Amino acid sequence: MKKDFLFIGFLPILLSSCQEDKGKLDPSKSFDLCRNGDLLVKKYQDPTYDDLGNKITSAYLENSLKAGESVTFIKTSATCASCQIFQETFVSFVEDYQLDVAVFSSNNEDTYQFGDKIRSLFNEDEIEEDESHPFFKNTPSWYFASEKGKVRIANWGAESKKALERNYFSQASLTNIYKFSSVAYLKKALEINGDVLLYRLDYEEEPSFSFYQKSLFPRAKESERSTYILDMSRLDEAEKKEADAYFGDYDLIYGGEKKSVEDSSSTALLDEYY
Repeated sequence: MKKDFLFIGFLPILLSSCQEDKGKLDPSKSFDLCRNGDLLVKKYQDPTYDDLGNKITSAYLENSLKAGESVTFIKTSATCASCQIFQETFVSFVEDYQLDVAVFSSNNEDTYQFGDKIRSLFNEDEIEEDESHPFFKNTPSWYFASEKGKVRIANWGAESKKALERNYFSQASLTNIYKFSSVAYLKKALEINGDVLLYRLDYEEEPSFSFYQKSLFPRAKESERSTYILDMSRLDEAEKKEADAYFGDYDLIYGGEKKSVEDSSSTALLDEYY
């Protein structure tokens, strides 16, 4: 059985003002990326790769791909000199664009299984690699993956931030879907931007996943309006209880309206919002 590893930051966290850089979907791009909502309201002091990994595991990425999402992930190593040089560029880039990125590093037990997991989900000719860049072997290696674009390298020799931006956004565009890993950060973001649709997403629960996959995600990724997702897969048991108390019997919240995904009028709320 695969072990899920949670990325936990041990460095002090500073709350900052919420700044949403509006994304715009580009149909010519192969990857439509969700954002890390936590980064709207928190800043680390001297963050590392693992601090920005946002509790994303290989099992989570598999569920995201099934939902039709694009994902982005990086492999690093604490003993890799190039990784340490690239870290500052990576951190700055991720924070600036609030990227929702999975980090697989030398202290992540999930690393050793993730490469095999991706190979099981895609055909060999759908994974970008060559002799100099074997898939998920070198460090640092940063990738995109989606059903549309398959698996592609995100950082072909990009050492500067400008070069990384050019390479990254030649293949990807950003949605206005923000995923949160705690109720506390969600509430903090809502203090600054309250005019936003909230959704409690559980990839493991069929009604929640199906509604997200078929109804919410297709609308949200095309919209210029923000969507805040509380991702239950990233919460521990205490945080899940807090989420249940906040949402009650409902999954969708916008303004004074609250809907369950099993309520037939829930899609009408989506149509009204988007």
